[in-house]
Amino acid sequence: MRLTILVSLLVGLLAGVVGALVVTLALGGDDEETEQAVAALEAHLDRISSAQAVAAEAAALREDIQGLLNAVAPSVVLITTEYEDTGGSRGAVGTGVVLDDRGHVVTNAHIVRDASRIELSFADGSTRLAQLVGGDSPFTDVAVLRTDPAGLVPARFASSNDLRIGDPVLAFGNALGNDASLTRGVVSNPRARFFNSDSERHDYIQTDAPVNPGNSGGPLLDQDGSVVGIVTQVVTRTSDGQMVQGVGFALPSDRVLPVAERIIAEGGDFPRPDFGVVQQRSLDDFVAEQVGAAATEGALLVELLRSSVFADAGIRAGDIILSLNGFSVTPETPYFHVLQQLEPGQPVDVVYVDREGDERAVEVVPVRRRR
Repeated sequence: MRLTILVSLLVGLLAGVVGALVVTLALGGDDEETEQAVAALEAHLDRISSAQAVAAEAAALREDIQGLLNAVAPSVVLITTEYEDTGGSRGAVGTGVVLDDRGHVVTNAHIVRDASRIELSFADGSTRLAQLVGGDSPFTDVAVLRTDPAGLVPARFASSNDLRIGDPVLAFGNALGNDASLTRGVVSNPRARFFNSDSERHDYIQTDAPVNPGNSGGPLLDQDGSVVGIVTQVVTRTSDGQMVQGVGFALPSDRVLPVAERIIAEGGDFPRPDFGVVQQRSLDDFVAEQVGAAATEGALLVELLRSSVFADAGIRAGDIILSLNGFSVTPETPYFHVLQQLEPGQPVDVVYVDREGDERAVEVVPVRRRR
């Protein structure tokens, strides 16, 4: 406000000076010098007018963001958790989003998994305890909490499928445990693929909106204040150790909502299939050459449970899973990604290469994965 008034006063003052010079020109002053002075002052006036427009635009943007923040804040909770382990109790912080008026809150599974105590803090300063309904780790990292539903304000969700590169977004959450904070950026890639060290593929929204520890589980908002994603992680280093900046990821809302609704319907973890694989390794040309594998794509089984679906079917450590129900296991669609296409209790056709290099096929029925 003060900046706008100051700029307006300067514009008025310079306009008066220009007017005086024009009068001087009309009364017969040095034409060339006066015209140069007028041109210079008019140029300054244009620049100050531009500054005035920028100041007005900034003030309007600040007002819009403040209004959006006030509208969204009641639907965002700050999460504090406690864990018990051999070293005593420890804690973590994160963020969540009110999903419905029945007391359900959606967040990241890695924040609340195995927590002995979960506390939610609301924008009005009130706090409530919550219980874990279920999660979907390590597949989507979605978890659902349940708390007292009285007075909850559900968030408004929008389809993430409509996002485009360059769309403005805001990340709202408990950054670094310092209460609510809001950061602004754009969508860098609405359909980014992220592969971690466990051969898991995640399809994310990539954004340059600053994301910090504590933002996890919080909303990624579009310019209308609708939730288009759930912030899940920030990358600070590449796989080869190089530092990176401005790379944050959010789970798309179109992925989060069906998973959360299934968790609520199940009253527990999302039902995922389990074949008894303890450890596996995704193959490509380089890895296959390193380990002397008989195939250049697939999941090399490193360790299996002795009593498991695969073991009972004659599949052993050292075998390579090529496909499950026709879904090929490749570097782009690794083992855990393919598992998301299957249901426990339903027959699955498995094509694999055994340790002798022979391709085989067998039908098995996966059990439900335990937490």
